Amino acid sequence: MRNKAFPIFLALCGIGLLTACSSPTPKAAQTTETSTTKPPLTDGLVAADPRLADRVVLSRDRVAPGQPISGTLVVTSKAPGPINLTRTCRPDFQVVIGNRAVTQAPAFTSDCVNQPFYIKPGTNRFPITVITTYFECLQPGGSSVISIPACGPDGAPPLPPGIYHTTLFGSGATPLPEPPPVDVTLT
Repeated sequence: MRNKAFPIFLALCGIGLLTACSSPTPKAAQTTETSTTKPPLTDGLVAADPRLADRVVLSRDRVAPGQPISGTLVVTSKAPGPINLTRTCRPDFQVVIGNRAVTQAPAFTSDCVNQPFYIKPGTNRFPITVITTYFECLQPGGSSVISIPACGPDGAPPLPPGIYHTTLFGSGATPLPEPPPVDVTLT
């Protein structure tokens, strides 16, 4: 089974439309390191520096299914100097919506880039795009043991109307706190 949404995800990464693919890296002479000893959670996040807090801010919270939502992941640091979130590989992140009926997890590239990802003291803003379609779908004639919607002419179909909640996902070892969920209504 081929995930049709994954090439779309990579294409959006390539042109910089998804936060999971790009994050500003300010120059810093000194960094504050943190250690993470807890294993990754199911959302790919690990224990974060206690001086970090984050929240999701969306441009709108009510859209038609299939319409992307722009927004910002706001990360606030009370540390006196920059915090480098990179341990071995630069972490990626994405904000995803889901509910009891629809649960999805983003796919991240397996490329390991040992580039720093700094959170500077104060407020850091990272643009995000929340996708309101399924991340995967079955090609014509395909089958699956789990419930996966059929692909439409434009790829993965829109999510069904309803109330969803945001979740921050990391690429496996992303040391950011889990922000409070934001409600999103698909009309």
